[in-house]
Amino acid sequence: MKKVRYILVLLISFGLIVSLMPINAIDFEVEEEVWKGICSQSSISKDNIENCRQYADFLQDRVKDSQDVANKYKGEINKYKNDIAKQIEIAKGFERKIDEINAEIITLNNNITTLENNIVKIEADIEARKADIAEKDRIIIERMRKTQSDMRFGHEIDFLIKAKDFSTLLASASVVNDILDFESVQIKEINRLIAKQKEDQAAIELQKETVKLNIISAKNKKADVVVLKSEVEVAIKNYQESVMELAALQSQATADANAVKKQMDKINKALAAVETSKNFVRPIAGGRISARVWAYPAPWSAMHLGYDYAAPVGTPIRAGANGVVLASYDACPTTGRLGNWCGRPGMGGGGNQVFLIVSVEDKIYGLTYFHMQSGTPIASGQTVAAGQIIGRMGSSGNSTGPHVHVEVLYLGNQTIQEYISNWNGRLDHSVGMNLSNRCHLNGYRSPCRMDPALAFGYD
Repeated sequence: MKKVRYILVLLISFGLIVSLMPINAIDFEVEEEVWKGICSQSSISKDNIENCRQYADFLQDRVKDSQDVANKYKGEINKYKNDIAKQIEIAKGFERKIDEINAEIITLNNNITTLENNIVKIEADIEARKADIAEKDRIIIERMRKTQSDMRFGHEIDFLIKAKDFSTLLASASVVNDILDFESVQIKEINRLIAKQKEDQAAIELQKETVKLNIISAKNKKADVVVLKSEVEVAIKNYQESVMELAALQSQATADANAVKKQMDKINKALAAVETSKNFVRPIAGGRISARVWAYPAPWSAMHLGYDYAAPVGTPIRAGANGVVLASYDACPTTGRLGNWCGRPGMGGGGNQVFLIVSVEDKIYGLTYFHMQSGTPIASGQTVAAGQIIGRMGSSGNSTGPHVHVEVLYLGNQTIQEYISNWNGRLDHSVGMNLSNRCHLNGYRSPCRMDPALAFGYD
């Protein structure tokens, strides 16, 4: 007996558990778009009312989860104070997230508008249905009153007395049945309309709740965007400060002027034989220009003093014109990263680099090439011809990918020997690593910075 009772208890418990388990539970995370469409219609079927209630609960949970999201982003950039590359990586991810959230906000606002329009339509349908029900009620009540009146005056037996034969009696009885059938149909129609009213009322309540949840969700997402933007602004500010700090460091970069002059004395005859070029030669064949002067694109609008040419590692880099290698530095790994200041005693962050003095149409120019592949920069103290390979593409120093950074400085209309004999050793040729001394603004008074587009023939 105890065993039977134990088995019964188990069976009842199992039945309760099974009854509490969700049947065909919907994964709203996966099917969100489907149910957003179903539950945003102006008419929600009776079969979907309960599913749409569950969808509203799903949205409610999401709203609760989203309220703490903004806190997750706050202070994320400052966790990496000394790693500008990591800051920018995070900030770029935040920028993508901002775009995604803004798209979600637009979708939410569109859905709110759709739902509000649906609510207006459903409410209008309900009012129209109320009028229809009232009219049908009026007709039935009036017919009932008339029937009662007729019965009071004996009309209920009038057709019996006046019937001439049995067929007339049947016809008269049929009329009465038709009247009763009509009223039955009207009552069924009223009941159907009342049921539809209840369905629509439930749909309105659901859609009003969904509108409220969407408004809260949009508000939370806007708060997320504010926090994300503030974090991106911190990273941009830190990045711009690092660029200026690097520029200040680079402006102090000097070579041993006396050693360079002695080196040039040894190739004096070769220098004298250098013919002026008719035009400039572009740094690489093919590739693409990944950045221009004088600033990177917004929002990362930090100063940028040259052109960046992107191409695979190992791509030949060519001399821009006939001239001489003033200085060359080759002490950095081929691959660097943002914030890597390898390149000294040359220009910090420039990685493996080459500085040329060239002559074009009897004018002297300084050409700078940064971020070369390790082991490829041409040695200093030798003459070069326009188009000659002076190194190969790398990503050394302060770099995020394979490219060569090229700067063009106008140095006047003297000869190469004359310029070098008076050179003070500064690798920026006393122009400064800033935007204050640009040729197109100072009337080409040397020394000044020149837009590489003008030298290499770009629009």
